[in-house]
Amino acid sequence: MRLHKTITIGSGIGITVLLAACSGPLGAPVGAVTTVAEDRPLSEAGTDLRIKTNILTAFAEKAKGLLVDVSADVYEGQVLLTGSVKKPEDRTTAEAITQKIDGVRQIFNEIQVTEEGGLKASAKDLAIETKLKANLLTAKGVTSINYRWRAVNGVVYFLGLARSQEELDKVLAIARQIDGVKDVVSHVFIKAP
Repeated sequence: MRLHKTITIGSGIGITVLLAACSGPLGAPVGAVTTVAEDRPLSEAGTDLRIKTNILTAFAEKAKGLLVDVSADVYEGQVLLTGSVKKPEDRTTAEAITQKIDGVRQIFNEIQVTEEGGLKASAKDLAIETKLKANLLTAKGVTSINYRWRAVNGVVYFLGLARSQEELDKVLAIARQIDGVKDVVSHVFIKAP
């Protein structure tokens, strides 16, 4: 027996999930809940959300400035830290705080130490992220929901899961073609066959 249910998250975004119960093909028991779009169980997405929430809470409690200057994106326990700070010790502090969070398997610390930034740079980065989202959503052969990305001072950082090397190559090429993108850094892994 299979049930479909839409769960609302964030700002009214609905995710349709497939609830599999009883038994699957050949009578094998099935108890997992998976998202229709993502290539992983819903429970893993929930674990990543918990990790991200715990990181942001720790930033707020231990180093409030990091909450404003640093973003944390999580995919299967891997954390991508991005943003820009003025002092190298802030970059180190963000990683140290993140390392102590339960469930963190690996950290990609891409926080830039720079005097660049500010509102003008943030507006340009937001425009890059928005354009990238639109381009990835409409690209054939790309499952964009399996990716997380951030733009910081014109550098686009990716984390997530590609279904194939061809898909990943397409995603990176799409990012490189956007006006204002200076570089693209990938921490995406390819799904095992």
